[in-house]
Amino acid sequence: MECAYVPVMVRFTIIRKFMSKVLYITYDGILEPLGQSQVLNYTEQLSLKNQIYILSYEKRKDFNDALLVRSAQNRCREAGITWFPLPYHKSLLGTFFDILRGIFKAIFIRFKHKIEIVHCRSYLPALIGLLLKSIFIPQNLNYRLNEK
Repeated sequence: MECAYVPVMVRFTIIRKFMSKVLYITYDGILEPLGQSQVLNYTEQLSLKNQIYILSYEKRKDFNDALLVRSAQNRCREAGITWFPLPYHKSLLGTFFDILRGIFKAIFIRFKHKIEIVHCRSYLPALIGLLLKSIFIPQNLNYRLNEK
């Protein structure tokens, strides 16, 4: 079927039905230059074939810049990306709090949006992903045992 003659909204709906739902966890804020060039650009490309959900940690000074936040929100909206920003804390205790909050938020996102793939960028998000995976191992193991 040639998609050139199908209206844009219909084409979008047809394509979206067959996409994977991906949670992309990053400790780099997408409001920072590094986050925009490496995270946002990458996920915009992934969003062409997948439904992307970004969980990022944003520095307060970046999040207080309304123009920067609006720009990131617009880029995410145009790409069909759902963005979940969390506040970033610099101290050791703050990092521990960030991890705990990220775990709970990731679990919430996983259940609400039925996430199929979790992509973690750097070590702290990998810890969240590892804990998220260990929470769901019994479900997957049980599913495999019942399948045989």
